[in-house]
Amino acid sequence: MELDYSFVPMGYVATPESSKLYVDVGNAFCSGVLDHHHPDAPDACTAMLVLNHPEYVMDQVEDDHLTIIPHQYPDLDAITGAWFARQHVLGKPVCGIHQQWADYVCMVDRGFTTLDPAKPVTPYSVFMMRMHLLRKSLPDDVQLASREILKVGFDFLDKVMSWLEAGNDIENGAALIEIGDFDAEVDAIDADLQAYRGDIQRAELFAASLPLKSGEGKREVPGLWIEKPESAMFKSWARGDIENAHDSEGFVFLGIQVSDDRFILSVDPSSDVYLKGLGDALEKAETAKRKELGLERHGENRPGYNSPDPWYDGRSTLHNYTIVDSPRNGTMICGEELRKIFNRYMNNLDIL
Repeated sequence: MELDYSFVPMGYVATPESSKLYVDVGNAFCSGVLDHHHPDAPDACTAMLVLNHPEYVMDQVEDDHLTIIPHQYPDLDAITGAWFARQHVLGKPVCGIHQQWADYVCMVDRGFTTLDPAKPVTPYSVFMMRMHLLRKSLPDDVQLASREILKVGFDFLDKVMSWLEAGNDIENGAALIEIGDFDAEVDAIDADLQAYRGDIQRAELFAASLPLKSGEGKREVPGLWIEKPESAMFKSWARGDIENAHDSEGFVFLGIQVSDDRFILSVDPSSDVYLKGLGDALEKAETAKRKELGLERHGENRPGYNSPDPWYDGRSTLHNYTIVDSPRNGTMICGEELRKIFNRYMNNLDIL
């Protein structure tokens, strides 16, 4: 069996093609395309979809060849989905630990990544630090960099699966230290916590008034806003930061400016509030700003949206409006403008 790998941008709309398998990208759920980032997707992460639907993988094999295609710079869900696809193609059996790991990846993809400073070593934090350390040496070429991320991710999964097969509990992340190959990652976790403690000193802390998922009014929750945090796992530390949030929930709302043209706004998926309507408000502002600048977006609209490159509003069943992310090619909205839109959203919920 000949396996190859290629990568496409996030949000890419794929059409099923023989000998190609799109994983965690493509905006469809069918033979050849296993993605959950669209309204009609099942309530599962891509890793789970690939694990439970080997027929959608095997249908694509032609002449003992398959190209597995995740999105560029693949994350844990995409890497695990590709790993499961490889297992299917190579005829390796699915077992209980695979289902256990898929459940864990789905929790991570939903945003359940809270870290306890007293017990910070988890499979998720080790993976994140492995990727963080890797990024320092990645080539500029997107395909080569993505291929290296996938290779290192596969190595991580090989080790974790063996660790689980040995009878270890996925909830006892500290036992990962015993593997020995993760010493650098464990040290990096501690360093990242120190970076978070520096970040929180310059973050803006405030009460965010957000709509309840029940549709019955709104509630104030601990929130913060920060520009370009140094900590790679800022979101996870903030979710577990009971001390600075002065609340047992930690920081429920996070507004993070990742770069000059990317913002990620999110709420803890376990909370009773969400961000429904915020993505629409930002998309309207994005369209108006681009028209003003003469930088309109062109091409086929992303399924379910009125733009080829919209703000992602978390409308998939997996995310349930708990995350809003910038267009994949970046936003024209600056931080000050975005904050004004967010404040209007908090104070004027009739935009829903």
